[in-house]
Amino acid sequence: MIIDLTAEDFMVAATKGAVRQLVAIKNKRMGHDHGGKSYRKMTQRLADSILGELGEIAVSKFTGLTQMSTLQITKAADIGASIEVRTTEHANGHLVLYDSSNNDYIFVFVTITGLKATLRGWIHPEHGKKPEYFVEGDPDCYFVPQSALNPIETLPIK
Repeated sequence: MIIDLTAEDFMVAATKGAVRQLVAIKNKRMGHDHGGKSYRKMTQRLADSILGELGEIAVSKFTGLTQMSTLQITKAADIGASIEVRTTEHANGHLVLYDSSNNDYIFVFVTITGLKATLRGWIHPEHGKKPEYFVEGDPDCYFVPQSALNPIETLPIK
C-alpha cells in the first residue's frame, strides 16, 4: 500500500521531529536508545525522528486514527490505542523489535522514498521476537523480515 505524502506532511514531520529531539534533550534522554550504549549524533537523531514522523503520518492517513503528540513522553502508542510504527529508507529493510517492545501493541513497518510511503505490513511482537530474527548489537534486537509481516490490508484498527 503506497501513501502519497505532501510537502505539508514533510513540514509537519520536520517540526515534530525537531520538537521530539528538544524534549529528549530537556529530559536528558539523549543516548538512551532501547538500552543501547552507543551515541548517535544529533544530526542523525533529527533525521531519524523526521523519517519516523513521516511513517507515522502515513499510517495515520491509512487508518484514519490520530497520531500521538510529540510532547507526550509516555508509553502511549504512536497511532490510536495500539499501533507502533517502524520506518526506514531501505526498501528491503526489516522491522526492528526489541525485548522492550510492548507485546500489547501492533507494529507496522513503513519504508519511505521521497514523498512515497510504502506500508509493508504489520506484526504482533510475540510473533516477531523469534530466535531466528535475533541480532546481537547495540542494542540487541530482532530484525523481522518483510516476508513475516501480515498484509497491511488486514491491520486490525482500534
